[in-house]
Amino acid sequence: MSLAQTVQEYLEWEEVPYDVISHPCTYSSLATARISRIPAKKLAKCVVLGDGYGYLMAIVPADRNVDIAHISQTLQRDFALASEAEIADLFYDCLPGSVPPVCEAYGFDSIIDQQIWNARDVYFEGGDHEALIHLDGKTFRQLMASAELGDIKLPPDYRHSVSPVSHSLQSLCRSTD
Repeated sequence: MSLAQTVQEYLEWEEVPYDVISHPCTYSSLATARISRIPAKKLAKCVVLGDGYGYLMAIVPADRNVDIAHISQTLQRDFALASEAEIADLFYDCLPGSVPPVCEAYGFDSIIDQQIWNARDVYFEGGDHEALIHLDGKTFRQLMASAELGDIKLPPDYRHSVSPVSHSLQSLCRSTD
């Protein structure tokens, strides 16, 4: 269990109190919430979007999906999911699939869903698949003060095809057992 160096240095620079919670290796935000016994609505999941102008971190609860079309329309851009290769380059000190939603630490703009913004406590991946960072809601909002705010999650009953978890993430968790 270790935090991404960029995240750890950023939190220390900002002098914010935080807790680190270790958990067994998981390969999805929802699985992390379940195994850590944290309500999924309090676990912030970061989805990296990109277009010809740059990247945007979209932050939603672990049990919801990002409404990319709504974000594109709201910001008048044409976003798509960033590729795994792009994410690996941008978040060089994080394992695949464990991007922390602290946009300022990595120098990216972000948009955050109201539900996470309003949470009393917020949890998020620390850069690997075995450590969560816990912040009280007020501290999280202070760190995310530059983020756009909106209702950016798809409805819970939205039917979509879920892509299978990449084999690289599954093997990553198996190799750390």
